[in-house]
Amino acid sequence: MNSGIKHSLVPEVAIATDKEVSELLEKYGIKLENLPEIKSDEAQVAIANAAVDMVLKFTRKSAITGKDELFYRIVVD
Repeated sequence: MNSGIKHSLVPEVAIATDKEVSELLEKYGIKLENLPEIKSDEAQVAIANAAVDMVLKFTRKSAITGKDELFYRIVVD
């Protein structure tokens, strides 16, 4: 999903699929509550049409390698 904001410092955002979330949790041996949080009133949450307890997947280009990097946040109140 496109974030709707065009700026090099604003990452693309999408709701992570169940498969992506389960693979992420298994890869790092963590639980949902171990993920970094993003507040439900943040602009990126609204842009993605996400709700509390959903996991957002952010994609941004590394300034060093130029490769796409993924990071995840769980939406909280």
